Amino acid sequence: MYIGVFDIEQYDCPVVKLTEKREGVTTTVLSVNVSELSRGVEQIFLTIKSSEQDKLKDILEVAQTIPEVKNCKVLGKSDDAWRILMNIKKTHTMEASVNLGAMFVSPWIARSGVERWTLGFISKKQFYDFLSLIRERDHVKKYYLTEVKEEDFVTVSANYLSILKLVSQLNKLTPNQLNMLKLALSKGYYSWPKGVDSVELSRMLGVSRVSIIKSLRKAEYKVLGPVVEFVSMVKKDWEKNYT
Repeated sequence: MYIGVFDIEQYDCPVVKLTEKREGVTTTVLSVNVSELSRGVEQIFLTIKSSEQDKLKDILEVAQTIPEVKNCKVLGKSDDAWRILMNIKKTHTMEASVNLGAMFVSPWIARSGVERWTLGFISKKQFYDFLSLIRERDHVKKYYLTEVKEEDFVTVSANYLSILKLVSQLNKLTPNQLNMLKLALSKGYYSWPKGVDSVELSRMLGVSRVSIIKSLRKAEYKVLGPVVEFVSMVKKDWEKNYT
């Protein structure tokens, strides 16, 4: 099977319009009810995130004036996010994905007037048919297609909660730790034979060798711990339930 990722400027999508010319605003559509699509309606549940409360209030006011929005209701609020239920007119891209039988793989994320779609396809033809359809009305800024093994996709689907836990743990890496790991990898620190050692890395970064080793060990622990736990859980679950 294939996974296609698209960054689309959807001209008929109110969710995308809410992020146009608004820096620091992200909308995430977590679920879509397409049962009323034949009647021209989509029901969507989304979150709108911004560190500025004024922007969130402004977005809600704007949403109520967009012609494609039939109605919307705030379900909950936090300091930096609002959860909203919205009924909108059906969009061209959603209709194309449903009619062609594409698989929804992840939430839809919109920033700066562009929404990212991640879909599953059973063939390249289905992928290019979808691409051709959405280009009739919308602008695809970029896209890419990746072939994946069906058993790998099944493994991901069967261990979704474990993957979320893994991502949560990896997000605990600090920017400095991540940059240090990237540098060490790119310079061959983890290769055999080594491209560089800790002394050379310390010279590159202008810090002591002890500091480099200490920082890398902490970063490695944050990565290796959850990765090993995840692989062990997946293997155990797979052997128990799918073999």
